Amino acid sequence: PKTVMNLNKLVDRMEAITGQFRYFARARTEAKSSVQLSTVLEETEGLLKTEIAAAEIDFRCEKLKVPIELHGHQMQLEQAFTNLLKNAIHAVGNETNPRITIDVRPGPAKVDIHIIDNGSGLGGSSLSELQEPFFSTKPSGVGMGLGLAITTEIIKDHGGDLTLGTVSTGAEFIVTLPLV
Repeated sequence: PKTVMNLNKLVDRMEAITGQFRYFARARTEAKSSVQLSTVLEETEGLLKTEIAAAEIDFRCEKLKVPIELHGHQMQLEQAFTNLLKNAIHAVGNETNPRITIDVRPGPAKVDIHIIDNGSGLGGSSLSELQEPFFSTKPSGVGMGLGLAITTEIIKDHGGDLTLGTVSTGAEFIVTLPLV
């Protein structure tokens, strides 16, 4: 039963990813609805749980103490956070003690979600450089490109912003979204 549930989630995710490519090709007319940030983060973590465990990453995402309600498309937001976390997982791949932290900081009208890793960093690259489809900060040629460009568009479509934070080691991406 659990395997079937995981397979169903994977199929749903594949459909959502395909939908993201169509997202750029058609008008964004689907109605948004009330979405709980905790659900978005839990689903994203669940999707990547196997990768996180296999890489022995110290993953921390503190459970939200109060509900944080957003107005949007749950699957699109999950896709945005999946893209950011996949980048972080790749970034910490060669670290001896890989660590990824999601820190949620709600404010009166918006919420900031910080995704912090202790990987090799971004090499002084700007966000616009990182969004280039074939741009890479690593000699391996593995970049963030298209996934980050899609993520940025999803966040903008939800009235938010994606920015880079400042950390002493690794990288920090900050997703800012308006509250309902």
